[in-house]
Amino acid sequence: PTIGQARWVRQTSGADSFASISLLLEPYRGPTALLLVWQVTAAQIPEEFMPGVAEGIRRAVRRERDEEEGCLINIKVTVLKGQYHPVDSHARAYMMATLLAFEDALRHTTLIPISGYDVRCAIKSAWADRPTRP
Repeated sequence: PTIGQARWVRQTSGADSFASISLLLEPYRGPTALLLVWQVTAAQIPEEFMPGVAEGIRRAVRRERDEEEGCLINIKVTVLKGQYHPVDSHARAYMMATLLAFEDALRHTTLIPISGYDVRCAIKSAWADRPTRP
C-alpha cells in the first residue's frame, strides 16, 4: 500500500481552481481491474466532484500505460481525505489533483501490476451513468 497526496491551486484574474486530495493505492483482486472507494464526507469533498476524481484516475492509469505491456490493473484506490473551496473547486480541479496524487503514490512504490486488460471497462462499470469518450 502507498499513499499519494496532491493539491491543485490556480489563482488568476479569471476563474480560480482549488482541489486537495489524498489517495491510498493497494493491491486488489476482484471482479474489476480497479476499485474506487470513497471514504470522505461531503464536507471534505462533495459528491459532485466524484466524476472528476474518476477521470483523474482514468488519466493516471493511461499515462502510466506502456502500449506493448498493457496497463495498471488490480488496484484499489481509496479516497482518504480532501478539501474543497465553495467557489473555486470544480470537477476539473479534482481531476488534476487526483492525477497528481496518483502519480505521487506511484513514486513511493516499486511493484506495479501490469496486464493487457482495458481499465476503461472497469472504471466504466463503477460509473455506468457517466458517458465515456471513445
